[in-house]
Amino acid sequence: MKFAVKPWLGVGLLCGTLCGQLSAQDLLPTDEIFRSDIDLVPGTDQGFGNALAISGDFAMVGASLNLGQDGQVYLLRYEEGPAPNWSLVKTLERAAEPNLIRRLGARLALDGEWLAATSSNAGTFLYRRNAGGSNNWGFSQRLALEDSDDRRDRELDNDVSISGDWMAVGAGRVDWLDLGPTDGNDVGQVLLYQLEGATWTLRQVLEMPPSDVQRLAGFGERVSISGDVLAVGLPSYNVEGVNEVGQAYIYQNGPGGWTLRRTLARSDSLSNARFGAAVAATTSYVAVGDLQGGGDETPLVSNDGSILIFERNLGGVDNWGQSINLLPSQPEFIGSFGLSVGVVGNLLWAGAQDAGYLFSRRNGGWEEVDRNPAPIFPDPSNTREYGVSAALAVRQGGRQILAVAGDPTAEDSTDTRTGAAFFYGYDDLLFADSFE
Repeated sequence: MKFAVKPWLGVGLLCGTLCGQLSAQDLLPTDEIFRSDIDLVPGTDQGFGNALAISGDFAMVGASLNLGQDGQVYLLRYEEGPAPNWSLVKTLERAAEPNLIRRLGARLALDGEWLAATSSNAGTFLYRRNAGGSNNWGFSQRLALEDSDDRRDRELDNDVSISGDWMAVGAGRVDWLDLGPTDGNDVGQVLLYQLEGATWTLRQVLEMPPSDVQRLAGFGERVSISGDVLAVGLPSYNVEGVNEVGQAYIYQNGPGGWTLRRTLARSDSLSNARFGAAVAATTSYVAVGDLQGGGDETPLVSNDGSILIFERNLGGVDNWGQSINLLPSQPEFIGSFGLSVGVVGNLLWAGAQDAGYLFSRRNGGWEEVDRNPAPIFPDPSNTREYGVSAALAVRQGGRQILAVAGDPTAEDSTDTRTGAAFFYGYDDLLFADSFE
């Protein structure tokens, strides 16, 4: 099944007076894909677009509430031609006791030859590009640990991230410490796997620093790995009795394994700030979403949000100093800026409830180069979840850039809330200095 998309704008149309000074009308969405476009089984509120991943010519869209909350993952591929299009490659098979898997596709990761999809009760499922045939993306492995007396809850369903031969799996619901009542401890862990041949092997289990441990901490609720850098977000973390202030950690890999380099926190304890609701790591900077106010430096109206950037060598080698709070150009029109974050090189896509923003790091700073308002659907009064997920990738050897934002509440042409994924295309020549 294929879907026609608009072609990218050529750099020749934009250079001269517009290069480096782009506005929203210069960069156009390439396509919008609703669940009803690729799945003929009718249904509403299936969660299509609740999770996204993209790498090269392939994109994954999760629908974790599909099939009665069993979940489904759709794999798409971009194809060149006179009329460029996305085609549905397959829906991922439900391996290993498929009738018992719940909420498959709640979180997704895609990197090179591997893709991963979490479930809420059966672990994380891995698929390999050429398993079972060329570009077949067949099932390869399931990651799950057996229950034991001191680890009663092994739901590896919070988040997953892949970079090269390392994978981080968040297990924010793991109860590994006796804090009193056994129910609902949810302290959390992050499990680090390394690829050996065609098998992923558990190498290290990260747990919170003892001084930070608390019930319902949710360590591993958000993870992002890139090279030797791992960012962990805890948006549900409480501070001195204040609920969901949030916290984050940066780890680095070295001769002694993955070790904590810095704890990231707000300077104030603002309730429901959910600092760490999104994390995105590169080897030179880490981006952290903060859903309340303008971060530590610039107060905004509540719920506007910001994204804090931490530079690796700012203030010293591997110091991870805070460099800037990224703020939206039109904060009065949006909510929850920083709800999702996607990064590639020195480009960053920020999701919010009503818009998506593209930022570029250049000349020692960051600038907003595009703002994409969320599409208007037949019933504008419906609750919007545009930007609840986001991903960013390069393709064709870096000559083009893809951004994608998900909205599980999006309505198709029949006014049905099927959910959608919105793709945006950019010419990389516009960002010649934006890659590491």
